[in-house]
Amino acid sequence: MRKIPKWVYSVGIRVFVGFWLLYGVMQIWIRVEEMRRPISHPAPTVSQLAALATAIETYTHDNGAPPTREQGLDALIRPPKRPPLAANWDGPYLSETQSIPADEWGRPYRYTSPGPSGEPFEVMSYGKDGKPGGTGEDEDLSRSVSFSEPAVETKSQPGNVTSGE
Repeated sequence: MRKIPKWVYSVGIRVFVGFWLLYGVMQIWIRVEEMRRPISHPAPTVSQLAALATAIETYTHDNGAPPTREQGLDALIRPPKRPPLAANWDGPYLSETQSIPADEWGRPYRYTSPGPSGEPFEVMSYGKDGKPGGTGEDEDLSRSVSFSEPAVETKSQPGNVTSGE
């Protein structure tokens, strides 16, 4: 059996250590780049707000008005028991769900009808912190519809910025 020279072990250890050092440096660089990206709201919350708004629009088309604040979003899953009763209820209006989904942070969506600016309704999430206002991940997201205009996503900040879709 041939004897393996000591320098082979030395080179092998150096390659092994070098690989793991390079891997560690790359992981740090990736994390730093991720932290530099602007914070955006999670897609599930934005898409759930859109789905809820669409379901409320369909409910309104069938019944002549959106669910009242007292009936809440549950009227999209089950016929409302509180007046005004929905004579033409043709739901459930949300597909593949037995209950109203929570926002990305596990909190229920807030529903008002009529909305604060005179729109027929508003569905909103208070963001990560669960409090009104905020910036970044704590920024409020809402969805409302004026039946003569397309749905808009509103980001509540000082000045109430609205962006169309």
